[in-house]
Amino acid sequence: MTTVFDDILQSDEQIIKIYKPNKKAYYRNAYLPFIIFPVIIFSIILLALILPAVIIYFCYKKNYDTSYYCYTNKRLIIRHGVFGANYESLWYKDVTSTSVNVSLIDKGLNTGNLTFKSPSIHSTHNNMPRYFTFYHIENPYKVIKEIGEYIDKNNK
Repeated sequence: MTTVFDDILQSDEQIIKIYKPNKKAYYRNAYLPFIIFPVIIFSIILLALILPAVIIYFCYKKNYDTSYYCYTNKRLIIRHGVFGANYESLWYKDVTSTSVNVSLIDKGLNTGNLTFKSPSIHSTHNNMPRYFTFYHIENPYKVIKEIGEYIDKNNK
């Protein structure tokens, strides 16, 4: 089976499962802040920002269309990108903890963000901790349990 991760998989690496973010949760996070403004202020801002808003929307949509998450028999992998395919990976041996974050929007859609922490992941510009996150995953508690069990099994 051909997947979007084939470009970076090692010859002995097998994908166990691929995840795609929940579309409704992904898009709702893009426009929710604008709903709370009064109509008049919103209209003025919308007129002033119509072109950037359209560009941001299409970039967000393009990023959704190219966002995939998977775990293999060796590591976690994220594929994303607006203008090209970007990959990030985290080896199971480097995962120190996991967490689930479910926002109010996510709660209504039964989605959440899965975060995998590792001391080996740092931002390139200020050396601060950065996290490896699968965004807007359906049934987040079930999935984090499934991945956590797989990580534990493969770290022994």
